[in-house]
Amino acid sequence: KKKKKKKKKKMSTNATSPSASGKRKRVHSHHGADSSRKHTQANKPKHVQKKTKKTKKTTSRVAAAVEATAPKAKKKKKKEKLTLRERKAKDKHPSSLVPLSQNWKQISKTIKAGDYSKNPRKVTVGSTYSGKEGLERKNLDRSKELAQKYAPAEPTYRLDTPLNDDHSLTKFLAIDCEMVGVGVTGERSILAEVCIVNSYGNVVYHEYVAPTEEVTDYRTHVSGVRARDLKNAKSFQVVQKEVSNIIEGRVLIGHHLMHDLKALMLSHPFHMTRDTAKYRPLQRSKGKPRSLKWLASNILNVKIQTGEHSPDQDARASLFIWRTIRKDWEARIKHSIAKSKGAGFRRGTSD
Repeated sequence: KKKKKKKKKKMSTNATSPSASGKRKRVHSHHGADSSRKHTQANKPKHVQKKTKKTKKTTSRVAAAVEATAPKAKKKKKKEKLTLRERKAKDKHPSSLVPLSQNWKQISKTIKAGDYSKNPRKVTVGSTYSGKEGLERKNLDRSKELAQKYAPAEPTYRLDTPLNDDHSLTKFLAIDCEMVGVGVTGERSILAEVCIVNSYGNVVYHEYVAPTEEVTDYRTHVSGVRARDLKNAKSFQVVQKEVSNIIEGRVLIGHHLMHDLKALMLSHPFHMTRDTAKYRPLQRSKGKPRSLKWLASNILNVKIQTGEHSPDQDARASLFIWRTIRKDWEARIKHSIAKSKGAGFRRGTSD
């Protein structure tokens, strides 16, 4: 019994002290592994314990520096679930999504006081043209410039009579059409009269057109067309064919040519048209066209359309307006055609 007790004591002492090979035997106590670690650290000398504390601090600093330099992983933002009403509100007000510029107040001031006459992108601060009054003033200034540049002191053209007796089909022709109203209210327009003049102002073609629908408004106070004029008129198909044969391969001059060609159900190459409503120097600000009456009085110094419209007079008016500014207009057309050829396709512009 005594021998057995001695053996047990030896076993307990060997467990606490290090073995000859330098390895420590694992102690199985009722406190567990944590208590054994505490005991081993307590048994260590103080200079060893201090070193371990310092190494822990240095390792923690290094780890912090590595974390700071390392790129942070981006967290995925969750998409906001919006209702239909909120989506519509965002579509209507995109400013709620995009942040506004910090200098927005200054920008808005320059825009309000800006002049877009030369270049819409460049804003000149302190301009006299601003608001509705400024636009009216601007239009007046442009009309004065047109009158000074083109309008003669005395009228050089008479719209009642042509320049000579030449009735041949010239390269340049002017056209004007008159319409009548159809439908319940008479608002819809169909062709009633066509007039074409050559470059000297002589009438080359003038015909009334038989209506394809029942006429509800002859618009006599404007068009000058009466019911008796359309009784023995030619059919629309015949007039359409004759007009297309006349204008083919020739330059067509007029005012709002789009309406006339639409009524005739015809098309014409854009670079072969000279529209006094679409030519930029003859327009008001923002590309708004002037009336033929205004252009005739300011450029030709002649009064027209005081009563019923006469298609031959209107055609001559657009022709003589083109003749007065022919050099500038044709130079622009040549430049635009040359530019379009360089781009690889043929397209003319009338401005």
